[in-house]
Amino acid sequence: MMSHKKKHKGGRAFRGQSPSDGSRNVRAPLRRSRKTVCGYPPTSACRAVPRLVALRGAAQAENTASDIAAQTAALYAEILDKNDLAETDIVSVIFSLTPDLDAQNPAAALRKAGFAAQTPLFALQEAFIQGGMPRVIRVLIHCFLPASVPPRHIFRNGAEALRPDWALPNTAAEASLDKSIFLQ
Repeated sequence: MMSHKKKHKGGRAFRGQSPSDGSRNVRAPLRRSRKTVCGYPPTSACRAVPRLVALRGAAQAENTASDIAAQTAALYAEILDKNDLAETDIVSVIFSLTPDLDAQNPAAALRKAGFAAQTPLFALQEAFIQGGMPRVIRVLIHCFLPASVPPRHIFRNGAEALRPDWALPNTAAEASLDKSIFLQ
């Protein structure tokens, strides 16, 4: 007669069923007390493991091809600089523009400026929001940073009002960060 109890590869029965040896003790999977990037207790080696993060940034620009290109390149370069980020660690870059910016695609402008030659880029237009800040280029960069490095988001050229908590001068922003949350 065939048993209808299905077992996991590790020998544990599903949904509290008995193992094949007839005992009623089904072991629960091991649980980690503290989660870390690498899945093990925090160590100096684990903190060096890169983790996927999303860096945000924004800048205001005039609706001219040259200003959109200049603001896009400056924003991107500052994000790379402040995060000590190599372009090889970038997974993808997403730009959004408010509807009043239509003179230049920021992704195309970034490539023309010599950046992100091997990086997937995407640009889209934001929905119009009544009362929203006009003439804004936003960027979301997915990249790998060491677990011990806190992400630094950049808001410049008038866009600081979007996130005043992230747009503090760098020394004050770094002093106010609780870096211990990045070491867990």
